[in-house]
Amino acid sequence: WAIHEPAFEAILRVLGSRLAGGPAGPLGSGPDYGELPPGRIAYAPAARLPGGKRADVISTGGSVTGTATAVVPFHGICAKRISAMEADCGGVSLETLQRDLVTALANPRVARVVLHLDSPGGMVTGIPELAGRLREWSQEKPIYAFADNLCASAAYWLSTGCSGFFATPTADVGSIGVYMLAVDDSEAWAKEGYKAHLIRAGSRKAEGCRGIPIAPETLALWQQEVDDLYAMFTGAVTAARPAITSETMQGQCFMGEAALRVGLVDDIVTDLDDLLE
Repeated sequence: WAIHEPAFEAILRVLGSRLAGGPAGPLGSGPDYGELPPGRIAYAPAARLPGGKRADVISTGGSVTGTATAVVPFHGICAKRISAMEADCGGVSLETLQRDLVTALANPRVARVVLHLDSPGGMVTGIPELAGRLREWSQEKPIYAFADNLCASAAYWLSTGCSGFFATPTADVGSIGVYMLAVDDSEAWAKEGYKAHLIRAGSRKAEGCRGIPIAPETLALWQQEVDDLYAMFTGAVTAARPAITSETMQGQCFMGEAALRVGLVDDIVTDLDDLLE
């Protein structure tokens, strides 16, 4: 995972409620952009559109080719693909984001794109690839990252492909790190009178299976995987922002002005309107 830890805990609470038969409840919802002034284009979740139907463009504004700004939201816990239950729990798909970005960039009325990030991060799979795409696309039309709440971990990784990053004074930005949680419950099982028998072919198959002790070599393998992903993450950050130090990339978030001081963002704005003016 490349995710802000409090959000991970929220996922567990929501899933626990769902599995117990209760409502999942949203982890967050996107803003209602409403009617945007001329010169802006907005993409919005289906719930924000009239009649609940998805539409790519809800406000194009202006009639001059190449002057509009596309606002593409990315709000929630990210994964390459998500199920209906994951979407119900606040998940967002990288494939959907890529489709929305491609649509916005292909629109001849769009001169620039604002990627509105409000995400604690999520699964690493697909993040470096899409960040690379963003770097390529931003050579054709500028793509600016914007955060007014939280842009953490994998979401910040995505921003490394953007032309610039703007945040509000109270937005939390950063959480550059990768982690994996491994629970060895074999002793708890034994105390309850259970003994697990693992039948397998392949010496590394089913590592971490419940009720089976986690071997030191397994922990070492997982640590290496986490280290490799962390090297990829920090490499992407320093390639985009060479002045960022190792001390800034230890998993912590920085708010507003502090994020600006350490080089995570390029400027502080009051809100989205302030950025687009």
